[in-house]
Amino acid sequence: MPLTEEIKDEPVSPEPSGEDEDEEQNTSPIQSLTISNDMQPPPLPRYVPPPPVVGSIAQRAGPALEHVLAGLQCLPFFEISDPTTDKTEKNEPDQEPKMAQSHQPIPMPYSSLTPEKTKENKTKEVKPSSNKRKHKKKKHENKRSEKPSKVKASESSPEEENKESSILDQFPVYFWNSDKKALLKKQQVMAMPTWETIDTMDNASWKDHLRTLLYEKACLVFYQLAEEAYKEERHGHLLRYVRRVLLCHTHMARGCGRCHTLISAMLGRAGDSCFHIAQNWLHAEAYFSDYSQQTEVDKALDEEMALDIPNCEYPYECILIPKKFESKEQMLLSACSCYQQALMLRPCDALRSRLGNVHNELSGIYMNKIMETDLTKLNEIATKTQLDTLITLAQHHLNLGKAQFAEMNQANNLALLYSNAGRLNRLQAHFRINPLQPSLKPVERMYYEKAIQQYQDGLNTLGNRKSEPAVWDTIMFELSSTVYTMATLYQDNPPSMGEKSQEEVERESIELLTRALQAQDLDDQDPARRDIYHNRAAMLHYRLGSFYQHMYRTKPMEDSKRKNVLRLVNLHYDKSALLMDVSQYPLENLRLWLERFALQDFFSENSNTNNGKVKALQLGLDYLLSSKAAVESIIKR
Repeated sequence: MPLTEEIKDEPVSPEPSGEDEDEEQNTSPIQSLTISNDMQPPPLPRYVPPPPVVGSIAQRAGPALEHVLAGLQCLPFFEISDPTTDKTEKNEPDQEPKMAQSHQPIPMPYSSLTPEKTKENKTKEVKPSSNKRKHKKKKHENKRSEKPSKVKASESSPEEENKESSILDQFPVYFWNSDKKALLKKQQVMAMPTWETIDTMDNASWKDHLRTLLYEKACLVFYQLAEEAYKEERHGHLLRYVRRVLLCHTHMARGCGRCHTLISAMLGRAGDSCFHIAQNWLHAEAYFSDYSQQTEVDKALDEEMALDIPNCEYPYECILIPKKFESKEQMLLSACSCYQQALMLRPCDALRSRLGNVHNELSGIYMNKIMETDLTKLNEIATKTQLDTLITLAQHHLNLGKAQFAEMNQANNLALLYSNAGRLNRLQAHFRINPLQPSLKPVERMYYEKAIQQYQDGLNTLGNRKSEPAVWDTIMFELSSTVYTMATLYQDNPPSMGEKSQEEVERESIELLTRALQAQDLDDQDPARRDIYHNRAAMLHYRLGSFYQHMYRTKPMEDSKRKNVLRLVNLHYDKSALLMDVSQYPLENLRLWLERFALQDFFSENSNTNNGKVKALQLGLDYLLSSKAAVESIIKR
């Protein structure tokens, strides 16, 4: 018993028992489920991010062009004129005056003297009686329906009305307008905005505007494709895309004006492509197959563009893109035209440099054709005309190229063009030679002198070798070759005695040989050029030695001058023997030693003492033994 009493007196803790906890655990998820069931789904976001961009530029450009084409095909369905005006215009012919017809009588309107009631008046009189009967029935039904509603309204007690008013009074004042039972604020009555009525005549301007936007999109797509083709060096595709850009831009320019920057950039890309195709002419067929590709979208775009602008009305830059790849010359001329038009729209040093390079390449092509001319047909009129035309074209492009590089102050490229101009003058001198008259004519020598002057101008443009060593060495080699050729030709084919005296010919010959000898760069770093310089210097020394020996043996002169000439003979022969390569020029080397032996033989014959004769013959025998290497080289050949 006490235990029970203690238990009864024990205070009860407010904590729930285990069973209650289980019940709460079981009921809580049900409650959450019911709450979640009552909740509305969250609203969808207004901005939906676009899907990620995938695929290459070419894959994305196809659908873009299809959308542009679809838009262009929808434009004809715009109604330019107002349909109401069209209806009035259509109805105008129906409102023409009616003419009398032979098979119908002419109606004669008249009014009767005794007015009669028409059927319409009779029906109007009958209708009110029926309406009155209906109106009475409706009133009787409305009275019956109003009686129970009045009873129900009277059944509401004043206590309930007080409760409703007390509840409604708890809300702020701004919730109410005129009626306290309205839970939402009434919207203010405002006048609806008035818009200007759309004039259907504006559809024409909207149609042009939308057409401009569509062509602008197509222009941007083809521009991206052209830049991608330029990076990947797909020059056939590049030319095709550039042509598309220019065509689309022409249609776009009708609405927003011409963009000279875009046209200049695209013409520059077209010039680069033509220039690259000309340099890689072996792959021209592959480039042309890429250029001539045409998709269904391209054909459809051509049809749409032909409806807007005929082919004859496109601007000049659209005609510059070549339609066929015929020759290297044609591609280079197309590149030249593209660069020139691009420069007219937007001057740029990069375009000037590329234009100068194209002019240089064209001059090189014409000079190669000049070299292929048959010398045996120079007397024919057709050959002479063709040769003069090629020379004129080459000179024209060289002058244009020099003008471009001079405007940019590019010394290295300008010097190279001076070098090519010197080469052209050498070719002119070479083809002016008459085989029947091998002597060097004044006209031929004039062209050689012009060539030498061009090389000198190129060297003066560079200033010194430190600025451009490679270009300097190249021009020096061409200069030395020109002077060497002119000097040897003049010595081998001197003018006739009627034109100049013997002394003048000898003096000019020595001057030219000495001038050519000074032009030989014996310290050139290129092994191949250095060997050529050495052999040329050896031959020039040999020619000078032989020339002085001839003077020593044939011309009477004073003793002092005679000794000086003999010293020059030995000097030039010694230098020639040191510089000449026996393996390459064995005949010239053998001739050198034989001439030196002949000179010693001449000394022995003219010597008055035996010691002098023996000394001259011993020296001559040494010269003969020195020719052993040349003889062995000749035998091996």
